[in-house]
Amino acid sequence: MSRSRAGGYTRRPHFNKSLAHRVSYYGLVLSAPAGFRLVAPLRLHPFGETTLLARAGRTFVCKRLASRGRSEAEARERLLREAAILRALDGCRAPRLVAEGEDDSGHYFVMEHLNGAPLTRYLEAGVPVPLTWFHLVAADAWCALAELHAKGDGQGDLDIVHGDLAPDNILFAPNERIVFVDFGLASWRHGGPLGTTARGTLLYAAPEVVRGERMDRRSDLFALAATLLHLACAKAPRQGKTEATLVLEAGEEPIERWANDAAKRVTGPLGRALVACVSFQPAQRPSSAKEALVR
Repeated sequence: MSRSRAGGYTRRPHFNKSLAHRVSYYGLVLSAPAGFRLVAPLRLHPFGETTLLARAGRTFVCKRLASRGRSEAEARERLLREAAILRALDGCRAPRLVAEGEDDSGHYFVMEHLNGAPLTRYLEAGVPVPLTWFHLVAADAWCALAELHAKGDGQGDLDIVHGDLAPDNILFAPNERIVFVDFGLASWRHGGPLGTTARGTLLYAAPEVVRGERMDRRSDLFALAATLLHLACAKAPRQGKTEATLVLEAGEEPIERWANDAAKRVTGPLGRALVACVSFQPAQRPSSAKEALVR
């Protein structure tokens, strides 16, 4: 048994062949929406389930609430908000929403399954990535964030803040484009996470996010810059070994010294922009990804 990033467990599923849309999974019954075939669990958590689906030769990803999450107002609101954000983004640097609804197993949504490797994969070797590749990724990551933040519709700006930009949630696609996934902690013009428990990934989250304060686009700049600098130097921005120590470190200790050391490998104005984006005080960061690009 192995523990996943989300806190669930991954084990080989037992397929019930008489029901192509349901899987018996060590006491849990995972189901697929009508019209889809359940392939495998991807991530399990007490509040939610993410599964891989198939239909007509294509694969998709389904998110739905687990039994515990169905009784939690915050979990329901988070799932419905993520689906609404993906629908509004319509594939802009994010998975395209394919279906959503409610069945006997509760609320769900289905999105396209994107080909690509999370940036986590490039950190596994524990050595800095090649600089030419780094500059390619960093340049497109900033363009991607600028597009995400600028996305609007007939009613105006969507005002999207991802809220958890971290290596697991940033994909490098085969076409050499950056795509963002997992908008479960995102906020937009119609609201954001309830309460103060949505801290994001503590290694990379902005201090104000960790402290449960209001996040904005500058919080995304911090998290993306911290992620990219980790790629550049192969040293994590924070060193806490437990959640409690990471919460304290992330909320109270600046990382500018680490960022200046990490940026020594990055040539040109990009290094200076990345350091500026991880300033401890939001007011000292660029106001947008577009501004960071032209610094």
